[in-house]
Amino acid sequence: MSVTLSVSEREEIMKLLNDEQKSYLNERLKRGRKTVFANTLAMDKGLYLPDGASDEEIELLLDEWILEDYIDHEVVSADHPCECGRPLRYEYIVRHLQTNERRSFGVNHFEEHTGLSPDIVKAIMKGFQKIDYELDEVLSKLKNNWTRDDTIQDLPHELEMPHDILQHLHLKLPLLERQKERLNKILSDYQDNTFYNDNFKHEENQTQPTQVNEFDHIHNPASDYTQAKLSLFDDQPVQNPSDEEIILDAAAYILSNEYKDAILSYLDEGVESARLICELLIKNQNAPRERYISNKPRIYYSVCLFLDNLIISEQLELHSHDTIDRIYK
Repeated sequence: MSVTLSVSEREEIMKLLNDEQKSYLNERLKRGRKTVFANTLAMDKGLYLPDGASDEEIELLLDEWILEDYIDHEVVSADHPCECGRPLRYEYIVRHLQTNERRSFGVNHFEEHTGLSPDIVKAIMKGFQKIDYELDEVLSKLKNNWTRDDTIQDLPHELEMPHDILQHLHLKLPLLERQKERLNKILSDYQDNTFYNDNFKHEENQTQPTQVNEFDHIHNPASDYTQAKLSLFDDQPVQNPSDEEIILDAAAYILSNEYKDAILSYLDEGVESARLICELLIKNQNAPRERYISNKPRIYYSVCLFLDNLIISEQLELHSHDTIDRIYK
């Protein structure tokens, strides 16, 4: 059940936080609103922004309005008026990407000042409300003297965790319930893999003498490539595709030279996300729009194969990867 705090309750709890915690939560609130706004407009065009997309990447995918800033002026002030002249406390600043026109207004005037449809504005407001609920969840837990539970305290040092969870733990901020669920899943997978690897090594030691290869210390990028492929579809909620399905997808979505040239062009422009490259191909090169149930484009696998071949030829590096996206440098 969502926790809703009043403006005054929220402000009182925020006063108890240190500067670093306040700065993080305020920036997260601002960033969350910008992402919700951009995602809603992208989805209206049948596109999906990857998590963590930068402002520059958002502008590549969208053609119309972007939410450029969200400002809490702390008090209602005539110094920060809406376009209609009404004094504002919470100011939303949008910019049109084609004309560079900027407009400032309150939350109730999105439809009037942007020309967005009522359905899109309703979806934006719903997304903003979800961001507010998550802030209230963190603050209400702090108010109720939240402490780290045993699961969080006993995390293995070598466990790789998402950046947002690490930030909460570093700043001593409560985890959201959805973050706890994700962390428990990551921990469960880690424990399962550790159990499997330990047993595999035990069986291997029982059946084979230990051998040392003089070339074992040399890094093999092709090995990284093969291993990374295994995680491309781990986000499927029902089941992962079989090897046969993956082969069929790779055959069905062979990249044309036009797509390959476009990918190289996007890399030159600084695009690093494989997911965003797929969305740009769909938008600008009319690439296939079919998606998995997670909204990941079905062309994603073929795009990653092409990018990973650039790794093998040492033209590119895989900076990070998880079940959601792969980031290349």
